[in-house]
Amino acid sequence: MMFKTHLVFGLLVGLFMIEYFNISEKVLFVSICVFSAVLADLDHPFSKLGNKVKPLSWLLNLLFGHRGFMHTVWFPFFIYFLFMVFDKTLWAGAFFLGYMSHLIMDMLSTRGVYFFFPLNRTRINGFIKVGGFLEWVVFIAILVGIGFLLFL
Repeated sequence: MMFKTHLVFGLLVGLFMIEYFNISEKVLFVSICVFSAVLADLDHPFSKLGNKVKPLSWLLNLLFGHRGFMHTVWFPFFIYFLFMVFDKTLWAGAFFLGYMSHLIMDMLSTRGVYFFFPLNRTRINGFIKVGGFLEWVVFIAILVGIGFLLFL
């Protein structure tokens, strides 16, 4: 999916959670959700985020490839538990939800992800072409959802 789709979906997830759960630090929670929603593409040196930290992005790409380890369930679980060790429950939850929003959106794309790699080598993929008409429909629907949460 496009950077902007991941970004707005992370925002939607964060806003939904603060709306329906008693989250005390709303701005921090939503900010972490949005940031982590685009973090998975750090493994692609030409992504919006990867382009900002090219050496790290090239290294991740060299080690894991794009849509490798950074696009499995193991990376967000690892970071989640790392935050929990330091008693950062709010950060852990926000990071996990935002990151998982990225993986879910990529599962809807035709390129898909290997969600449980290396335990399961099945690629989970959908029917939405990255940058295609359907992705734009999804993008607009997410924006409507954000508007709904913000203004109703």
